[in-house]
Parts: sequence; structure tokens; C-alpha cells
Amino acid sequence: MSEAVEGERGSASAWRAFAERLRPADAFLFSLFLFDRFPLMPGFPGGVPLTAFLLVVAFFRKPMYRVRGMGVLTLGLAMLLGYLALVSHLAGVDHTNRLIRIGLLCALIVTVAQGRFHLYSAVVGLMFSTLVVNILAFYAGLTPNQYPPYLTGWFGDKNVAGLWYVVLYALGLYVIRRPRNLIVWTVLMGGVLFLTGSRTSISAFVVAAVWFLMRNRLVWALRLGLAGALVYGLLYAEERLARIGVFSNRYQTDWFRSMVEAASHEKVAAAPWFGMGLTTAVATLPNGRVEFFHNSYLALRVEGGWPMTILIVGMFAFVGVGLLSPRAVVPRRVKAGEAACGAVMVCAWKLGEVFFTSAAALALGFAIWARLAVPVGEHLVRGVSDEVRQLLLRPDGSDPDWDEETAAAAPVGTGRQVPRGEP
Repeated sequence: MSEAVEGERGSASAWRAFAERLRPADAFLFSLFLFDRFPLMPGFPGGVPLTAFLLVVAFFRKPMYRVRGMGVLTLGLAMLLGYLALVSHLAGVDHTNRLIRIGLLCALIVTVAQGRFHLYSAVVGLMFSTLVVNILAFYAGLTPNQYPPYLTGWFGDKNVAGLWYVVLYALGLYVIRRPRNLIVWTVLMGGVLFLTGSRTSISAFVVAAVWFLMRNRLVWALRLGLAGALVYGLLYAEERLARIGVFSNRYQTDWFRSMVEAASHEKVAAAPWFGMGLTTAVATLPNGRVEFFHNSYLALRVEGGWPMTILIVGMFAFVGVGLLSPRAVVPRRVKAGEAACGAVMVCAWKLGEVFFTSAAALALGFAIWARLAVPVGEHLVRGVSDEVRQLLLRPDGSDPDWDEETAAAAPVGTGRQVPRGEP
């Protein structure tokens, strides 16, 4: 009887802590990314005014974190925008709208990394809108359905939906903490991604789950080996497993993709090292049909040349995923950010516009915050109960995200380590 009472008290305490930690305004704002690709008018998706509005809100908020290296990051992104404007102008292409879009996303990365929005609440808001509102509305016939029977909803495209859901899965690993709930979350999101029919996103989901599970159990060299094994697994699956079972009818789709891929490589071969300017990542097929690239890495190379390719891929690989990070054990939030950026990099392999999307910007901004942000003052613990205070700030001042799972992880080859939190 006493155990049941204690269980009820524990559940009540958990819900009270959740309610006190949640910031409804930020949850609502980020829930609106459900309409990121929904066209408010032809050629004008909802993500543009939403991102602009978020930046206006962020302007009137103080940064809650000091991000190490933020000056270098901001300078690099500003130089990238200037470089793209120059290359596009010299190439004589119409680049204004795309440059504005990329500028908004760069600013969003910075504001997210600085903690101008409460990221726990942001993820919860996204979880509610995409998993509850979008799915229920889709199966009730209230949303667009352009790829029946695949789950799209207000995202409009099954691959776009897959990208958002796999990034949300990874970020949700930060919000959901209990091992039992993590298993439920993984099974749930695996099912949702299957409903989208996006094979690329399903592959990204597997990569994110494996990375999150193994990140703190391997030393640096073995983590690089894990990354290599995952890449090999993706290539193997693409060659041997991509057209079996429920995906056995994708031969025509894959033939068309191969045509676009071949034409894309031809254009990459003809592009100068500095790129051909924004909006040029389109391939002309033998029949004269023009298609957007189906590979975001090739798109980077054509639009911005090697400078943009190295900068963007480097940010996701080394800052986002932390491939060269010497830290054997990291907090849960860092693992979640790494998994999210890894998922983005997998999706970019077979999808044409991934790196410059709202989902990718949120993933990278979250990962930078998780890895490099240092709290400014005690903003996290003002105005909350002692119970929540203990959740947010430990008595010894260590990072609250150093949970029991992280502390108990024994990386292979290092012995058990005592975590000391974020510096």
C-alpha cells in the first residue's frame, strides 16, 4: 500500500515539476513550426514569417547563456552570407529571397544557442503540435494529403515530415529521461517515421538511436569507428535493403533519383571551386526536365563551392556531432544534440534541401547550446519551488543534466569516470 502511495506522490511531483519548468509561450511559438512548409501564398512558406517573428521576440530578450566561441560562429556565418551574396551577384542569378531565408536561419541558430528561448519548452511544443495535432488532423482528413497513404499533414511532403520527425525524436531524448519512457518514445517515433514512408529518415532514425545509446560507452577512437560503421551500414542498406518488403515498389522512384543524381554530379564537375551562386542547385535531365538536387552535399558544392561546403559540413560534423570531441562522457543534452545533427547529416545524403531548413537550424542551434553554452547567473532557478530547484541546479553546482545514466556510463578503455558537469 505504501509503495502505491509513494508511486502516486512521485507521479504528482513529476507532473508538478514538469508544469513549473514548462514555459507555455515558448512552447506555443515553437509548436507553430508545424506550418514551416505550409504555403501562406504561392512560393511563401509559413516558416519565413515565423522565423522572422521569433527573431523579433528574441531581440527583446537577454541571452540566458554565454556561448563559448560565439564571436567566431557569428563572424563565420556573417562571412558566409557575404560570400554567397558576392558569388551569386557575380554569377548573375536571382538570389535575394534565398539569401534572406538563409540569413534568417543563421540568426535562428544564434538565438537558439544563446538560450533566448527555453529549449525544453520549445521541444515540448514541437512534440505536441507534430505528434498530436498534425497526426490526428491528418487521419481526420483535415490537412493536405499529397502523398497518400504516407503521413505528411501540414508538412506537405513525406521527406520533409520525416526530417522533422527524426530531428524531433533526437531532441525528445533530452526531454524524456526515464529508461522505460525512452523505450516507449523510440518505439513510438519509429512507428511515426514508418508511416511517413521516408526511407532516408528511417535510416537517420536508426543512426540517431544508436549514437545516443553508444556515445558515452566509447572512447574517441572507437566513436570514430562507430561513425564509420554507421556510414558503411547506410551504404549497405542503400544497396541491398532499400527495395524490399513494403518498399519493393520503389524501383521507378529510385531510377528517377539515379537520373537526377547523375545530372547533379555532372553539374558539380562543371562548377568552379567557389560555386555558381544561390538557386543553382538544379539538374537538367536528358529529356530537358529540370529538377532540384536530391543530395544536399552536392547542393552546397554547386551553390557555394568548397568554402560553403567545408563550413556547413564542418559545423554539423565537428560542432554538432562532435566527431573529434575528446570528452568521453557528456550530459544527456549533448548526446541529444549530437544525435539530432547526425540525423540531419544522414537526411542530407538523399534529400536536396536539408542544411538550410528550420529543422536543421534548430538541431544545430540546440547542439551548440548543449555543448558550448554556460549559464548566465541563476536564471534557471528563479521563481521555482525547492523541488524544481533541485532538478535544475544541484547543490554542488554541477550540471543538472549529469543524470544517473551518464554518471554510470563506463566508456570502453577508460575505466569509470566521475562526471564534473559543464565548465
